[in-house]
Amino acid sequence: MYVITGATGNTGNVVARTLLGPGQKVRAIGRSAERLEPLAAEGAEAFVCDVTDATALTKAFSGARAVYAMIPPSMTSQDYRADQDKVTNAIAQAIEQAGVKYAVSLSSVGLSFSGKQTRELLGQRDISMTEVAAIIGRAIGKPDLKYVQLPDEQVRMALTQMGVSLNFANLILEMAAALNSGHMRPLEERSPENTTPTSYESFVAEEFVPRYRGKSTAA
Repeated sequence: MYVITGATGNTGNVVARTLLGPGQKVRAIGRSAERLEPLAAEGAEAFVCDVTDATALTKAFSGARAVYAMIPPSMTSQDYRADQDKVTNAIAQAIEQAGVKYAVSLSSVGLSFSGKQTRELLGQRDISMTEVAAIIGRAIGKPDLKYVQLPDEQVRMALTQMGVSLNFANLILEMAAALNSGHMRPLEERSPENTTPTSYESFVAEEFVPRYRGKSTAA
């Protein structure tokens, strides 16, 4: 049996359905029984719990061959790092107590663990934000669309006006600065094994444009 945390989220949902397809047993963890209903209808065992509750997670992980350990984002948190630590500690404790042999942890940024293995996934090719804007512009009929990098203070204000906490907004800006400076970068050289096949053009055509047009129509 496979246990999926964050089973109603963007990645957890895909993992759960991918396993259910060939008939694997799946225990889907989420915070809402209602949101877990579609997966339960497909054969998953729904398990509602708080991912900071190590006791409940230990029960959820019991009998699992492997766990997909997703740390849910909390964009309104006033202390994002502390909240991450609560979830991480609870999941790690539950994995150990339940005797789970395999765990997969998704991260936007590479982590290095002694005695463990990381798998880096890179996009189809390296691409700049200027190229991204040009691709989107052509796809939506605005060929003159340009990329403009805003000052940090404007980005911070925009994020907080959208409901993001100041703490989270500052962490986003810190990460952006690390990426722009090259301090944060892939640890592996690009290779056929770590390069994903979907081009940015395909993503824009298949995912972005339909949503963009749908929102424009609704407005």
